[in-house]
Amino acid sequence: MKFLLLTLCSLILIACQSKDSSLNQSDIETEVSKQKPIGDTTGEFVAEIVSFDENSAVVLAEDLSGYPNGSEISVSLPEGEGWEIGDVVRVEYAGGFMESHPMQIKQKSIKKVQ
Repeated sequence: MKFLLLTLCSLILIACQSKDSSLNQSDIETEVSKQKPIGDTTGEFVAEIVSFDENSAVVLAEDLSGYPNGSEISVSLPEGEGWEIGDVVRVEYAGGFMESHPMQIKQKSIKKVQ
């Protein structure tokens, strides 16, 4: 009797497992096909230069979604402009933010805001 009950429970578990795994795989494939590649996402923010060295700067962006206290972000500065601490810039980027300190982005452009 115990052997019959054990066999029956094993068969039920095996049947449930193969049904669930096939559903999970198709659900994953559907989710992946709906997602937009990260390289296609773009955004922009306005920030103030708080420090800089040769061709890069750290800016403080205070109005980023998900960062209510603002965040410091490393950006590249093009040569030939007179950059100063306190300058306000508009930065366009692709993809997401790389969580480090300061955060890093794939920068597309940077311009001074008048």
